[in-house]
Amino acid sequence: MSLGSAFRFALVGGSATLLYLLISIGLADGRTGIAPAAAHVLALLVATGFSYVGHHRFTFRLASGHERHLRRFLICSGVLMALTTVLNFALTDLLRVDHHIAAFAVALSYPPGSYLINALWSFRLRE
Repeated sequence: MSLGSAFRFALVGGSATLLYLLISIGLADGRTGIAPAAAHVLALLVATGFSYVGHHRFTFRLASGHERHLRRFLICSGVLMALTTVLNFALTDLLRVDHHIAAFAVALSYPPGSYLINALWSFRLRE
């Protein structure tokens, strides 16, 4: 992990988070008929694809190794997606928090865990 990769991670992650927020909030605005939980999952899927490409090529500056890095990234993203889906469900369905606030809670909780897991495992070069 370096300061440069952390900065690049923040740029890609910030862009992916903004993409997540736009899709999640946009789909769950009441006019689409899509439930906030479904909008959350769809937004995470799009943001995850964007995030992988950005982190592989820009953050960690890798040109190959998709078979290894993509598998690890998807495992980590799946775990984080499950955790944030539970958070989203708890906030919107159990606590009846507005879906905008739930989306921001997910957007704030996802990046720190994602950086640590991806820098230390998903995109780590073989030793």
